[in-house]
Amino acid sequence: MSSTFSLVIVSAPQTSQGSLSAYHFAKALLKKNHSLLRVFFYSDGATHGMMGEIPQDEFNVHEAWQHLAEEYHFELAVCSGSFFRRGGTPETAFIPPFQLKGLTALSESYLHSDKVIVFGS
Repeated sequence: MSSTFSLVIVSAPQTSQGSLSAYHFAKALLKKNHSLLRVFFYSDGATHGMMGEIPQDEFNVHEAWQHLAEEYHFELAVCSGSFFRRGGTPETAFIPPFQLKGLTALSESYLHSDKVIVFGS
């Protein structure tokens, strides 16, 4: 029986393995024919939506999330409050398909998902 998941990432991609672990978990659950409603980037995880330089020898987790979301059609939601508190501005280069969303999107994740899993610390 397939389940609907939502993932919450609370750590920045540069300082933690949380995002990378969540990415590999998402790939595995999608290959097992589960569905992913959304990935919600909260707290320090909101920095995922900011355009930044990724060293060539490092795995580009931003790009990986983009490709996975486009292939499997799930939402990449960045908490707007967390984004702005961490230096994001309306002019900040924002990476599509990441979207600024409020905490309502997080609440909806809990309401419409069978399981919500949090990654990071």
